Amino acid sequence: MTEEPAKPTDAVAKVEPKTKTDSNQKLDYTALNARPIFWPPSVLVTTATSTALMENGKKVADIPLADGDVLQVSKVLGDGTLEVRAQGLKFEIDQKLTDFEAGVRRKIAELADRGSTIPAPYKT
Repeated sequence: MTEEPAKPTDAVAKVEPKTKTDSNQKLDYTALNARPIFWPPSVLVTTATSTALMENGKKVADIPLADGDVLQVSKVLGDGTLEVRAQGLKFEIDQKLTDFEAGVRRKIAELADRGSTIPAPYKT
């Protein structure tokens, strides 16, 4: 009976290095753009900022965003910019000002745990 508990422990030990490797790999935002299955439904603002509200290519207002504000993800652009919705408005924000990357890594791990064969959006 002592051998059986050792086997699950070995399996956990094998998974941990993979997770560390994945967390060090850079995300490919162009690949993410084409794979919305990896997008979190929403992100939290991690750095208070303001962003421009654009209409017909012209700035019409600044939208203040506080640390902890929730933004719904609509689109991921290849340069790492997120198209999001909040306060009844649609606008863009740099993913670095949000917890987007952590959310993507959680989704990658969840899908891998379910046996997904969809390639993770990492740069090679």
